[in-house]
Amino acid sequence: MKAGKNADEEIRLLLVEVAKLEVASRRMEETVRNSRFHRRCLIASAVLGLALGGCFCAWYTHNYRKVLREYIAGLEIQKKYTPPTRN
Repeated sequence: MKAGKNADEEIRLLLVEVAKLEVASRRMEETVRNSRFHRRCLIASAVLGLALGGCFCAWYTHNYRKVLREYIAGLEIQKKYTPPTRN
C-alpha cells in the first residue's frame, strides 16, 4: 500500500509540475507575441512619422517657392515702375 501511495503522490506532483510548465509556456508565448506586436508598432510609427514629415516638407517647400516667386515678381514690378535714382 505504501508503494501505491508514493506512486500516486509522485504522479500528482508530476501533474502539478506539468501544469506549472504549461502556464509558464503560455506566458512566454504571450510575451513573445507582445514583443513582436510592439516592435511592429514602433516600426509603423517610425514609417508614419517619416511619411508625415516628408509630406509636410513637400508642402512647406511648395508654399515657400510660391511665396518666393510672388516676392520676386513684386520686386520686378517695383523696378519697372520706380523711377531711377541719381547718385
